[in-house]
Amino acid sequence: MRKLLLSILTLGVVSVAALGATRAYFSDTEEILGNTITTGSVDIEIYGNSVVEQPFTLVNILPGVPTAWQELKIKNIGSSAVVNTMLAQRTGGSSLLWNNMDVEVRVNSTSGLVVYTGNLPDFNRESSVQLPAATEHKYFMKFTLDPAFTTQGLSTEFKIIVIGNQVH
Repeated sequence: MRKLLLSILTLGVVSVAALGATRAYFSDTEEILGNTITTGSVDIEIYGNSVVEQPFTLVNILPGVPTAWQELKIKNIGSSAVVNTMLAQRTGGSSLLWNNMDVEVRVNSTSGLVVYTGNLPDFNRESSVQLPAATEHKYFMKFTLDPAFTTQGLSTEFKIIVIGNQVH
């Protein structure tokens, strides 16, 4: 029994000594102050044929005859690169005319990369071209009325929507 008590006492002394040996008598703490996290931004601007936002006015459209190219400039004024999704929505006028219009969209020039070609009501495309921060892309759009369309004197109104999506 005496040996057992001596063993327990020895174990206790060794444990206290080990704990004391690992404890530092001196210490120091430093801090880094003023840390900041700021988010980036996605911000695009749209310009028409001039420096101000300007709608397209296309008159005297004839079946099967393409219009002149219409220029649309999209500038990325945010801090993040973006990929643009473009779509068209009818806002008024003849749905018959709207449903018979085709559009061709190209980027950077009238002979540039084709973004979309097809029926105007179905135009809803994400561009495969990234738009880096502080840069501008030009999109060119040409409209054509279905050659089989025979109704005259109609008018339709639409808007073009551009959504800038952050590049991941």
